[in-house]
This record gives sequence, structure tokens and C-alpha cells, in this order.
Amino acid sequence: MRKYLLLITLLFLLLSAGCQQAIEMPKPVDLMPFSSQATGLTGLVPEAWNETDIGRYMFEDGPSGPATLVVQSEPGMTIAHAAGYVADLFGLAEMPESGRYETDAFTWYLYNAEVQEPGQGPAAVNMALAQSGGNIYAVVLQSPLADASVYHASVFIPVVDSLEPLPFEPRDRLTYGELLAGELPDGGPVNNAYLMPLGNAAPAKHSFEGALTIPEFKMASETHNGGLPDSSHAFFPAVTVDFFTFEDFLVPVEWDIVPDNGDKSFWHIIFSPGKVWSEPADLDQSRPMSRASFPFTLVSDDSNEAHNGVATFLYDDVGISSLYLQVPQETAAWHHTDFWGQTPATYEKRFLQERSQLASQAAGELCELFPIRPWSELEETVPPSLLATFTGRNDLKDVSATGLVWDGTIYLQGCYTRYGNYPYCQYMRHGVMSVTKSMGAAIA
Repeated sequence: MRKYLLLITLLFLLLSAGCQQAIEMPKPVDLMPFSSQATGLTGLVPEAWNETDIGRYMFEDGPSGPATLVVQSEPGMTIAHAAGYVADLFGLAEMPESGRYETDAFTWYLYNAEVQEPGQGPAAVNMALAQSGGNIYAVVLQSPLADASVYHASVFIPVVDSLEPLPFEPRDRLTYGELLAGELPDGGPVNNAYLMPLGNAAPAKHSFEGALTIPEFKMASETHNGGLPDSSHAFFPAVTVDFFTFEDFLVPVEWDIVPDNGDKSFWHIIFSPGKVWSEPADLDQSRPMSRASFPFTLVSDDSNEAHNGVATFLYDDVGISSLYLQVPQETAAWHHTDFWGQTPATYEKRFLQERSQLASQAAGELCELFPIRPWSELEETVPPSLLATFTGRNDLKDVSATGLVWDGTIYLQGCYTRYGNYPYCQYMRHGVMSVTKSMGAAIA
């Protein structure tokens, strides 16, 4: 009898151990505050999860396999397009919608799906999408099906609850003091919004007419798919170019490629029209100054790549602050690199003899630009289901800009960069590759 009791007890212990192993669940996840210049969001993310890419967090040690959280923003998209894009990524006809969720900052559309991950088994996908200020905000959690309920409760819902847009006002980056100090602020690139008017911006209080000289200097850099080809790629070219103000535009005299005057940089540069304005905090100083920014593109003799950036500085009637610039976007799938830097620059105020003619030419160029409207307006005439398939399965990290020309108007999804929408979309340059030339011939 004792023998049978021992066998039964042993069998019970083995079954109990097996059950405990089968129902092992992930531990609740500790969250930490984050603030991202890239996504323009602030909130909470998992503390022990590794950020493997901008806005992508991974936890490898879950009891049933790895889990991934993505927190992103995309300019110009619609809810329908974003949902269709994610459905495509998982090989689904559509993402099943499960309801709406209100937070202090956003109205979220919720989606849930089950997918089969090769080599990992069934997985749950929880997604929340919100639309605000021309951007789509997305939270996507993918986890093993066995762990999904714990991660949904301890990661997905708290993260969605916490997210808010970064408060760009009042200005706390590229301030008057930072630009006059001449030193590069700590950290990497800032959101592109900081290079444009913020708060109670008003027309510029000063005119600008003369030569802007930028010295050759080494930029900070971060590569996202390998290292820099060589050190020359990190140097900004030495250039001098004439600018003048026309209405609220800062207009370069030379719109073509300006060659490097130094001997260290790989790049030449193309300048395009920018903006001038004033902000109260810059005027409430012992030396009141206006602000300017302009788009530019780094190009080279050796390849067709184009790296798009924005520069900004303060100025008055006699001089300028240091110049801050960043380059967060490119047409070069082999060379995804962020560049940024701050350098002393000089302004030689001088009268441009051809100013009237140049202003007339600038006015003509600006008038001939195609009008740009948001992509969402197309939904009034085109079924959203058709628009949702526009970019197909393309990874948006490899897309510079997407849009349609319809009745003489460009309907733009966005001009994508790693640090927010490119603020000078109409002047974003694109490298011309062989397929581009073929397409041009076909539609000409």
C-alpha cells in the first residue's frame, strides 16, 4: 500500500511541476519615463526592454519567446492607411478593429489580431492608432499568445495611457542662449519643429541681405546601417552664399549646386528658400534678434545620394549667432546617417545690386510651385480602402515622400525624416537613380 501511495505522490508532484511550467507567465513590467525628439512623444516605455531602433523596444527573455513594442509617429498618413500598412506587414487582409480608447491627449482606435510567427508559434498583435496635428501616432505590441494578457495589461495599456505630444511651446531647444553660446547642445538631433516658428511667432524685425559664410567643420553623426564610408562624410562643406529677405522668405541667390571651398568634405550643397520670423523671447533681450531657417541638400560628385537638412540661426542688422544644422533624411538606402552640428558663421551685410530682379524671380518661382494639400483631403473623393494600399509593403524608413498629383494639386502623405516631418517638403531633393530615369521617360 505504501508503495502505491509513494507512486501516486510522485506522479502528483510531477504533474504539478508540469502544470506550473505550462502556465508560467511573464512578470509585470516596470515602466520608465521617456521623451523622444524623433517621434515627438513623451510618456512611458518598458524599463528593461532594449531600444533596438528609434521607437522600437524588444524583450528577449519572456517565458514563451520575445516581445516587441513599437511607438512611432508618421506624418501625413490617415488611420485607414496606417491600419492597412500594418495589416500588410503581418500578411493580413485587414487589422480587426476592437473599439476606441480615450486618453487625456488622444482618441485611440484599437485593433487586435492573432498571427503565426515562423519558428515561434502563435502571437498576439495589439495596436492603437491616433491622429492629431497632421500626424499618425502608433503603438504596436507583438507578443507570444501565451503571454499576451500580461503584456497587454502591464505594457500596452499603460503606454497608450501615458503618451502625449512633446510640448514644443515654450521653446526649450535651440534657444536664444544656446544659439549665441556657440556650443552644440547635449544629445542628438532635435525634432524638426524646433527649426521652425514656435509659440507666438511674428514677422521678422530685421532684414537680411548679404553673404552668409559657413566654415568647414566636423559634424556629429550617427549611422543606422553601418559606419561612415570615410571621415570626409562627416565634414560640412565650406561655403559662402548670398541671401536676401523677400516678404517672410529667406532666399538664396544661388539655387544650383554650390561647390565645397574646403579640402576635407565629401559634400557640395544646394540651398533652397527658407523663412524669417521673430519670437518674443528673442526680442526680450539686450540684443533683440530675429530668427531664420533654410533647407539645404548635401550632394556629391561620386554618387547620386541626396541628404536633406535644415539650418537655423538668429540675426539682426549687424550680425548673426552661431548656426545650428541637422541632416535627418536621405535618398540613399545604403547610407542612413543623421548629421548635426553647431558652428560659428559670419554675415557680411551688403547691398545686392540685382536685388529687384532676384526678388521678381523668386516671386515667380514661388508662385509656380504646385499647391500642397494634406493626404486626408483625398478621402473626400477616393475610397479610403484604395488609399490604404498606396505605399504597399514598403518600409517607410526607405521612403522620402509619398503623394499624388490630382487636378494640379499635390496631395502629400508626408516628407519623412527620423526627427519629424521635413518642414520644407517642397524643397526636399531626391537622388536620381536608374529606375527614376525610367519612370520619368514613361510618364513624360
